[in-house]
Amino acid sequence: METTELLEVTKLLIHFYDGEITSTELESCLAEFPKEIWDSLPGPAHINDRCLKNRVLFLIEKNKKGETFEIKDTCEVTMNPLDTHLEAYQGKYIYEFDNQIQMNWYPGRITTFSDPESSVLELGLGHGVSTNIFSNYFKKYKVIEASPAVIDNFRKQFSQCKANVVESYFEDFESKEKFDIIILGFIMEHVDDPDLILEKYKKFLSPQGRVFISVPNAEVMNRRLGKYAGDLPNIFLLSEHDKICGHKRYYTVRTLSEQIVRHGYNITRTEGIYLKPLSTKQMISLDLQPKYTAALCELGVHYPELCCGILVEFTI
Repeated sequence: METTELLEVTKLLIHFYDGEITSTELESCLAEFPKEIWDSLPGPAHINDRCLKNRVLFLIEKNKKGETFEIKDTCEVTMNPLDTHLEAYQGKYIYEFDNQIQMNWYPGRITTFSDPESSVLELGLGHGVSTNIFSNYFKKYKVIEASPAVIDNFRKQFSQCKANVVESYFEDFESKEKFDIIILGFIMEHVDDPDLILEKYKKFLSPQGRVFISVPNAEVMNRRLGKYAGDLPNIFLLSEHDKICGHKRYYTVRTLSEQIVRHGYNITRTEGIYLKPLSTKQMISLDLQPKYTAALCELGVHYPELCCGILVEFTI
């Protein structure tokens, strides 16, 4: 079977998923191709499945690189492209130094202002640190994660944690439950459409509910310093490590605040996560005692514009 035929089918599927053609138009177009092409594509039978779209994108990228592939290659495509970011959560990179500081700090800030009897929904497992903390603190806790590989990694790293993990894309999650607290911990830099997330999750918030959101800060002191020193041409520039992690954007206090308010929320608290004056390599070389790292986190609460991360609390 011709590679070009498969490529055309995959393009049609993406046009349908993105709303550029109707289901009737898609079916009409597919009718022009041999049935075995459609049958060979992996994934659920319904054609607007998100995982299927991402696998299709994988094949198109493979084609762009000039790599040949056959129908059988579709079976070798990972069931979920988010699994390719697993290595970012396995502690293999120098930036794990920063991650561990932030991931062990900001959950404590949230629990400080929260009743353990609250019902909580968190989006994203990531490193698993926050899930382990929150699931042990809150009486009713649920976390959404779309990557089977990340879920498996979490179960291995935190084998004693009994957190309720729901395997779903954030965009596809549905529930009749209302939650007292929704936590968007370092996920907004990953998603395709942050505005969709902010709008969608309103319906899962209880009347007096609160949302906590944390994001990476483009204006963190070490990136500002890097720009002034000529090492970083643009503070919003995504590094190769950002791409490995699946990051799509950085935020500032202003851009995050504007996005939140635009969706009708009221901001009640803004603080910083880990005041980081120097690059990761430079910070590690200082070999600071834990009390100084803790002090940088305490100090950072008051200076979000200079911190590695931004933590915002808001309500409807």
